[in-house]
Amino acid sequence: LDPSPPSATLLRILRDMSDPLERLKTLDPRRKVDRSQYTDESMPEHPGAVLTQHVVTRGMQVGSVLGCLVFSPMQWIRGGRKEALFQTIMPRIGARGLVLGGAASGTMLLAMAAYAPRDEKKPPWTNAGVDDRAYRITKNEKIEKLNDFVAAGAAAGAVAGRAHARGIVGHTAVGMAVATLSFGFVYAGVPAIRAKWPAIKKGLEDQGVDLSFLSVAPEKS
Repeated sequence: LDPSPPSATLLRILRDMSDPLERLKTLDPRRKVDRSQYTDESMPEHPGAVLTQHVVTRGMQVGSVLGCLVFSPMQWIRGGRKEALFQTIMPRIGARGLVLGGAASGTMLLAMAAYAPRDEKKPPWTNAGVDDRAYRITKNEKIEKLNDFVAAGAAAGAVAGRAHARGIVGHTAVGMAVATLSFGFVYAGVPAIRAKWPAIKKGLEDQGVDLSFLSVAPEKS
């Protein structure tokens, strides 16, 4: 039995209830950063909005990739290839993945902010902690480049799907999925190919493959 008096128990319950609410307030997209606490003027103006947008966008991106590139081909094969994969199945399943991914990631963010146990290795769920997370996001060049790719892909997909009554969300998901693949190829695949190309080229030449067409001829003066 709890030996605490009823008033102490009630205060503890109220404190436990208020703590998650206070932690959730740190994600308020309307909250402005207190610039008197920081010397770097590039600190995001609305850290809660930056962090929330980042997490939800990543969820939408993952949902789009899974929906368009994993579940859509599976559904196409199971359905006997009767429907068009790129024009019908991908937008339909991709739209579900985009919406579910965004909703799931947003829900997980709120749950973590409210109830995640304190971890000394991670920033706390306070104003300063959210400010730190948002600042790190804006200073990560890869994340910024990925955001540019995904935003461009989503915009292109939305434009492509504008002629369809219910196709804008689905085609936006397709655009996000294609943009994600493009980003991976440009920033991961191409450097890996360049690093391994000398050995690959030598092996092909040893097998008698003529690769002279890859060499750039010097300009004639």
